[in-house]
Amino acid sequence: MVEINLLPQGLAARPSVVKTSGVVKQVLTVGFIIFILAAVVISAFFIFYSRELKTSREKITELEGNIKALEVTEQRLLLVKERLEKAKQVLGADSSIDEVEAFSSLLASLPEGVSISEVRILKEETRMTFGAPSTPVLASVIKLMRESSLYKNIDMIAFSFSPETGFNVGLKLLK
Repeated sequence: MVEINLLPQGLAARPSVVKTSGVVKQVLTVGFIIFILAAVVISAFFIFYSRELKTSREKITELEGNIKALEVTEQRLLLVKERLEKAKQVLGADSSIDEVEAFSSLLASLPEGVSISEVRILKEETRMTFGAPSTPVLASVIKLMRESSLYKNIDMIAFSFSPETGFNVGLKLLK
């Protein structure tokens, strides 16, 4: 087919302008394609990171809930720990049952006429105050204590005599 140009030759574009126009057209087309690709990539990144942000916020909310639950559990554990420490303290407390039994056996063997006025029994020691009406009774009490293997050391902490009541003696008995 033959090209017919109806425009006058003076109005026709110069070949350099046509060539430049073609190059500009190609550059604009490539630039537009790059722009569209960049917009698609940026949109994809935006969508991807918005989903990541949403899942991160959900995880944060879940972890905060777990932390609150753990705080309650920790408080309960601390209360249980305190109770256990108190129970250990009560169970590990020194008991004076053995000392009471030992002193009971000593009381059963005291001679006639001895009157016990005060007894304080602790784990390490026993303190007692007693009255003896005469010297032979006092001597037999001291002999009984000395021969007894219940106490390692016997300290006399008080001693008095009254003609009406007799001897009043305070002893500290050490295990």
